[in-house]
Amino acid sequence: MINISAIMHQLNDLERRLANIVRLGVVDQVDYTLARVRVKYDEHNGKPVITGWLRWITERAGGDITWWAPEIGEQVKISSPGGDLSQGIVEPALYQNTIPAPANSADIHRTNYKDGSWTEYNRATHKLTITVNGGDVVLNATGNIDAAAGGNAIINAGGNVDIDAGGNATVDATAIILNGGLSGGVVCQTHVCSLTGAPHPQGSTTVSSGG
Repeated sequence: MINISAIMHQLNDLERRLANIVRLGVVDQVDYTLARVRVKYDEHNGKPVITGWLRWITERAGGDITWWAPEIGEQVKISSPGGDLSQGIVEPALYQNTIPAPANSADIHRTNYKDGSWTEYNRATHKLTITVNGGDVVLNATGNIDAAAGGNAIINAGGNVDIDAGGNATVDATAIILNGGLSGGVVCQTHVCSLTGAPHPQGSTTVSSGG
């Protein structure tokens, strides 16, 4: 005798598992200590459901480790092996009407941050832009820092510019202009005094010049 009830139960379970293989939802809760999220999604009847605590996918998690945590309200995808939501993995993220894409070109790689800062590289124009809104930029290296520009290098500071060197500070240029160059050149002790013919007695002992 065919057990219709058992068959219907199996079909319903199979339908549920198929529906759970891929789910779209939004992050409802985040545990940043354990790196877990709970995701809210709507069943076919429109009833909201909140998952258990699930892991999210990151770029690397071995010898090299990355961290970029999803946030509440972020739209994500849940992939569940065999349709078992308790084993689901969260994959951030999808654009929403309220959170649209920050660019509209295949040539642009851009990241917008919540505080108004952003980074962008445009491969068509070969331009990298980094903007920090109201904060600082810190670069630390235990070795050397080499910077090379094929064109001009411009530094504008609203405050002071401090350079502290444990060794020599070397500037090599065809011309060095300080404060517009209106007050004459830098006098070094190797310069000959026009009156005495001897090295200048009031020249700088720390600034030297090849010109």
